[in-house]
Amino acid sequence: IDGFKDPKNMHVIYSDFKCDFLVTCRPKTNENNSPNHEKERMQILKNAILNGAKYVDIELETAPNIREELLEFAKEHDVKTVISFHNYERTPRLEELEKIIQEMQESKADIMKCACMAHSYSDAHVMIDIQQKWSDKIIAFGMGSFGSFSRVISLLYSAPFMYVPLNVKTGPGQLYKNEIETILNYIEST
Repeated sequence: IDGFKDPKNMHVIYSDFKCDFLVTCRPKTNENNSPNHEKERMQILKNAILNGAKYVDIELETAPNIREELLEFAKEHDVKTVISFHNYERTPRLEELEKIIQEMQESKADIMKCACMAHSYSDAHVMIDIQQKWSDKIIAFGMGSFGSFSRVISLLYSAPFMYVPLNVKTGPGQLYKNEIETILNYIEST
């Protein structure tokens, strides 16, 4: 929701959804236009929780006290939580990613997400290895043109779901729902 002009008043749009939806509100970075203040982000996510979100995505880098408060608030309202890690610069080595995943596990979120910029197919393969190892507990994929295919592979390795945009791609290498469905249908038919 960080891409909307007025994310504080999203409850009007939430009521129009006819399917389960996940809400994110990323911290301010060079990659997006998210609100800059942690407490403001927390209020936006709480509003989503109160207005029908099935999942809420909370960044691992969120201040620990705010992160824990959001995780607790979501659980109190029967909303599933995703703890996410993004590296928009590179794909860290597997050992480094496993330490990050350990930290995500300690958060007690329902699902983990790990997305890293892939500068080669080898980078994307690291993310596939993560997905394969952690199976349905994580959504792991490479971002960027080298990582696009790993979004589909993650689903084949039991990722609970994949992030797809409503109408405008919000991440490098992101695929629309119909693109993913076309690829999966092709794989199933062969």
